[in-house]
Amino acid sequence: RALSFDGVDDQIAMGPAPDLGLAELTIEAWVRRDGTGKPGSTGKGGLSLVPIAGKGRGEEDGSNVDCNYAFGFFGDVLGADFEDLETGANHPVVGKTAIPKGEWHHLAASYDGTTWRLYVDGELDAEKDANAVPRNDSIQHFAIGTMLDSAAVAAERLHGSVDELRVWS
Repeated sequence: RALSFDGVDDQIAMGPAPDLGLAELTIEAWVRRDGTGKPGSTGKGGLSLVPIAGKGRGEEDGSNVDCNYAFGFFGDVLGADFEDLETGANHPVVGKTAIPKGEWHHLAASYDGTTWRLYVDGELDAEKDANAVPRNDSIQHFAIGTMLDSAAVAAERLHGSVDELRVWS
């Protein structure tokens, strides 16, 4: 059984979830994209992603309402981003492999404190050095299938299904 999102108003919200405010992380899930969905911004210099899951969205740079991390679709490929603790600058990474609609794929993004890595079905798809600390003190809310700001307002939506989502520190 998977979580199904209609791309209109479905979401899973977990509140500010301070334990999910991470400086190093891996986020992974089985995902099936059924439609285009609605993308949202991770902030100035970031990405416009159709969200799978993450903690925040673009709200205000240089404060605790910065996006901690976001993971989703950038067009037809995978993307991830975070805003850094020191400057509020965004650190996006974009994949190379097109993810077809209507098919299940295991998707993952990992940041080890220096390098972003994206994986599609267990294969490395992209990597990019960031050398920054994510805004792990963000008070923005953690969500699946949408991006929420610090007031839990959603503006983006996934049209598809998510199963076995995991977030690792």
